[in-house]
Amino acid sequence: IIATQSLKFGHFTNMNDIAEGKRDVYGMVPPKTILDELSKYQSISLTLDDSSHRGFYIDPLWGHYAQGGNGVCLVFDMDKLALSVREQFGERATMGPIQYSSGHSNAIFTEGDSQEKVKKFIKDNLKEVFFTKSIDWEYEQELRILIEGLGTEEKLLYGDDALIAVIVCLPKVEDYKESAEFKV
Repeated sequence: IIATQSLKFGHFTNMNDIAEGKRDVYGMVPPKTILDELSKYQSISLTLDDSSHRGFYIDPLWGHYAQGGNGVCLVFDMDKLALSVREQFGERATMGPIQYSSGHSNAIFTEGDSQEKVKKFIKDNLKEVFFTKSIDWEYEQELRILIEGLGTEEKLLYGDDALIAVIVCLPKVEDYKESAEFKV
């Protein structure tokens, strides 16, 4: 990530929130058509600071995403990262905080009886489909970068000045002392 100055977009089927990766879909077209349209989107998830604490202080995130607390947290300047997103992806990208709801469901009820109408429904409802999650995930303070993908693995090139800090947490440093990654 640091050497290439890039972040890889992920597919929703690989999310740890099962409500995002395995959706119940309903509509007037076959569910596969809806799932195929949803699979065209890719995302990058980040954590925001809030008024009470910095994002890298959220202990459960170190447990979920840093191999049990062994890892690093990359800190970005959000304005510069947003500029990189706009410059590279333009209208294909949407960036914003996740909204959390106690009544959130993974089900998607699309409107329309054709693939084109389903595609339009998803575009018109991006906030509800991709930027709303169960309140159970609220502690993550998630910011999401969403792109409508081209079917290939895409990367966000963030440039030199967007990365402003690297927080290192290696309580089991003895496991890494002789690895190439540790030396780099």
